[in-house]
Amino acid sequence: MKPRLIGVILGGAALAAWACKGDPTADLRNGPTSLNVSRSKLFIDTGSTTSLVVTPRDAQLNPVNVDVTVTSADPTVAKVTLDATRTFPDASTHAYIIEAFSPNRTKLTVTGAGLTDSVIVYVLPTELRGAISNTAPAAGSPITIQATPGLKFTNASTVTFGGGAVGFISQFTPDQLQVITPYSDAGILTINHIDVAYDPGLTITLSTFAKVTPTGDVWTAADTGYGTAPALPIPAVNDSAKFITDFKPGTANAAQLTANCAEWGAAGPPNFSKGPCVMYRFDVAGPDSLNLLFRVDWDNDATDVDIYTCTGTVPVDPANDCFSSGTQGASGRKPEFLRDPLVGGVRTPSPFKYKPGTHWLVLELFDGSAPRNVYVTVFRKP
Repeated sequence: MKPRLIGVILGGAALAAWACKGDPTADLRNGPTSLNVSRSKLFIDTGSTTSLVVTPRDAQLNPVNVDVTVTSADPTVAKVTLDATRTFPDASTHAYIIEAFSPNRTKLTVTGAGLTDSVIVYVLPTELRGAISNTAPAAGSPITIQATPGLKFTNASTVTFGGGAVGFISQFTPDQLQVITPYSDAGILTINHIDVAYDPGLTITLSTFAKVTPTGDVWTAADTGYGTAPALPIPAVNDSAKFITDFKPGTANAAQLTANCAEWGAAGPPNFSKGPCVMYRFDVAGPDSLNLLFRVDWDNDATDVDIYTCTGTVPVDPANDCFSSGTQGASGRKPEFLRDPLVGGVRTPSPFKYKPGTHWLVLELFDGSAPRNVYVTVFRKP
């Protein structure tokens, strides 16, 4: 009997001790200690909605049923309303609808049971509404695109026109791009690498609100003959000039190819070009030479374009008057440089001094289908 009695006494003591101590986690369930918010930062497009969920929790992370309020610092940017369509079994979780109105940043403040948390909301634009100087420009002519107070251009920004043709940016500031219009389809423009001023470090891609319809050709057909060739834009010293051109249709007859294109031959590639060619005139008045470097690229990787210069008087004899600055621009590379000599075994673009007189820069389609756009950059050195 004695051992059983001792066991009963010990069991009773343990129960008494437990009753005195109580639930060891009770202190952790004395109301909420945090607000669990589903997002701390939120990006949302103008005109759209998204959700936010808030759950008060105690120290053990159990949900606690208390009233929660969410307010927007600027309801004109983003507004908050309770989502009455969403209910939760524990009645502790609260759902809200965030509606975006205008591009900017605002702060949502979440409060409940003396606790506070916050969410930063970035409302993003869905299009760029900066002014476009001309929505019906001639292909090859420049247009300007304005930025807006909350959106700025970067030196990495590019502009794509209808049909995927890339514009040639000739001047850049954070507030304005000057873009040479490519030969392209009608359509809205797409601009990438746009800085969002109210979220430093964020860059986005946007389409313009206005449609651009290229109309006509800035070069007409004048650049298909030496006598009518338009003037080449010559930049200031240590600067550059850019333009876009193409190979005009209807210039592939044998007589014109023979008269204009130094590489053309009836047999065609690989020993002769298929043509056509286009040319741009520049005059060096003297007494000093003009120190120029040409870079030419195009939008068809399967095409071979050659570049060279001709010097003399009209009528130009391609067999004798061309390749006056060498053959480095007829290399099969993309892009082509003139001049681009070997320096220490490495091709390094360098300028060539054109003497006083009349010169033409000639672009010749050597092989492949004609590219839609040819991008020419003229660099001038001292």
